[in-house]
Formats: sequence, structure tokens, C-alpha cells
Amino acid sequence: MTTLTPLPPPRLTARVEPVRSGRRPRAVPCERSYAADLHGSRLTPRGRLVVALLWVVLAAAAAFAFLRPGAMSTDVEQVETTTVVVEAGDTLWALARSIDSEADPRAVVDTIVELNGLRSGADIRAGDVLVVPVTP
Repeated sequence: MTTLTPLPPPRLTARVEPVRSGRRPRAVPCERSYAADLHGSRLTPRGRLVVALLWVVLAAAAAFAFLRPGAMSTDVEQVETTTVVVEAGDTLWALARSIDSEADPRAVVDTIVELNGLRSGADIRAGDVLVVPVTP
């Protein structure tokens, strides 16, 4: 009985073209190659647009957070206050006029809204207790 010995796998070798007249072969760029950008990643035009829009949104959020009017004001004026119970039919405007009839009601309404953390004058209901400024 004869034993068969397996043949070694064939060796794969690179084919070398002879260099003619001492010239080296030159590199040819691929048709669809993109130039690498700063971080070595390659982005399509749509990808660049998405990244640009993300930067714009980030910049707008930062600007909104830091540049809001009154967000950085440190000159908070201490106001002497008292409380008032809201009755049916009361409005912030009417309360402001009854608190200080000589002052501009808009400024008094703004103070009442700020002291009570209201979003608008529609946030008050009959029976609510509001903190209001005391007039001198």
C-alpha cells in the first residue's frame, strides 16, 4: 500500500514588471478618491453639511445660554414685599394699579411676575396668594 504525501500549497508571488530605460512607474490616482481632511476622515458633501449644521446649532445654543438679556445681571434690587389674595375678576394690571396708582403699571406687573415666577398674567386664579411689592 502506498501513502500519498500532500503537496505543499503553491507559493503566491508578486509579478514584477521589468523597469524599462531606468524610469520608475508613476502613481495614478483613483477615480473616486477624496482628499483627507484635518482629522484624516473623509466626508461626503452631505456629511460636511451635517457637521457644519451641528456646529451652527452648537454655536447658537452657546450664544443663547450666555448672551440672554438679564441672565448675568448682578444688580438685583431688594424689594420689600407683602402678600395679596387674588379674588375673582382680579388681573395683574388691576393689582398693579391698586398697589401703586402713581407708578407705571407695566413695571409693577413685571415685578409681580418676577417675584411669583409666573409666565404671564393668565397664570393667576382666584384664591392664589401673590407676593407683591410694597410702595413707599
